[in-house]
Amino acid sequence: MLVLATLWPQYWSALTTRPEAGEPDPCAQARDLLAGTAITVPDAFTPAEMAGLDAAGVDPRLRLAADDAEGGRITQYLAGAPELENRYRTAPPAARAIIRVAMDARRLGHPLALPHALLEQAAPAYLDDHDWDSLGEDWLEQALAYTARPCKGARGPLTRIRIRPSDPNPASGQPCYRLADYLEQTGRSQRAGVYPPDSLWSAFAAVVTDPDLLAILGRRAEARGRYQHAIWLYARAVDLGSVHALQALSMLLEQAEDAVGAEALAHQAADRGSTQGLLALARQRERAGDAEGADALYRQEVDRGDTHAPLILARRRKRAGDAEGADALYRQAVDRGNTGGLIAMARQRKRAGDTEGANALYRQAVDRGNTGGFVGLAEVRMSAGDVKGAEALYRQAADRGNTDMLLILARQRKRVGDTAGADALY
Repeated sequence: MLVLATLWPQYWSALTTRPEAGEPDPCAQARDLLAGTAITVPDAFTPAEMAGLDAAGVDPRLRLAADDAEGGRITQYLAGAPELENRYRTAPPAARAIIRVAMDARRLGHPLALPHALLEQAAPAYLDDHDWDSLGEDWLEQALAYTARPCKGARGPLTRIRIRPSDPNPASGQPCYRLADYLEQTGRSQRAGVYPPDSLWSAFAAVVTDPDLLAILGRRAEARGRYQHAIWLYARAVDLGSVHALQALSMLLEQAEDAVGAEALAHQAADRGSTQGLLALARQRERAGDAEGADALYRQEVDRGDTHAPLILARRRKRAGDAEGADALYRQAVDRGNTGGLIAMARQRKRAGDTEGANALYRQAVDRGNTGGFVGLAEVRMSAGDVKGAEALYRQAADRGNTDMLLILARQRKRVGDTAGADALY
């Protein structure tokens, strides 16, 4: 008869460790039975074993565990997931609150390390008045102790991150905590439609010191209609040096019909090296029918040396019938290194029937590294019925990294009935 069983290491140790002389020995028979029978199971799957889980016929739960388990700890993930779910569902109010804070923070874009202050400041709004009033003074410590207990070999729901001596602390010396991967996944699906309370946004603004992260969180607040919180987050990011947040604040003021304030902030962003703010304002003026205001902003960007604004302004000149003004702006873009101006001028020549002039401009674009020149040359060949010549040019564009050309070639093969050739190109 073969008896096969599994035990966690601590239980194996309790059954097989011989006690000190004079101490009780309640496991003597178990120790005799187990002597020499241990088969050690590795803590984690090897990379080769992990790769094998992609094979056909493998249980999809194993594949899911392989994707989400930390460091190949698939067995612990499978054993711990139900326990994590149960621990979360049956958690005391304060522990459940900090888990939900962590879930919301992660799904909104906060990095893995969640500062202690963030949990402390955000959690109270996740509790109703009855639960909040019934908490003791050490409510947060008790909640963190509950969430730290391991779940059948897997991490607890929310555990403290031990910072290595050589690693920087992401929260300026305060403790940071990590949400279990399984609960993070649960939170992303089950709380996707939940609006986080004001306390979480306020905690972000008070605790987070990374300006780029503050700008990201500001966009998340704005997308959910939390405009005042978005403004606070953007303003905090601006104080810490974020140009992107300046642009975002400018756009919010524009939407609030504060054109003067929006333009002032956009100019500040441009003065710090960003041109996107003024261009975005110009596009908004354009959509609102303020052609004169849009042109003025585009012209400001042209005067500042932006390489893209001349192309936009040239297209507007062209639509207004000012071909000469459009050409001058296209040339200005080219002189500033934007070869898109050459492509635009070439298309104008082609439409005017000047094939030779169009080809010359397309060639200039190719010589300056713009693969769109090959595309333009190929279109001219196709118009002339030279399919092979066009395909050769498409291939040259693909060889220089423009893989969209392979799709064009594949569609051409398909149209002429060459399915094998099309599949090879796809």
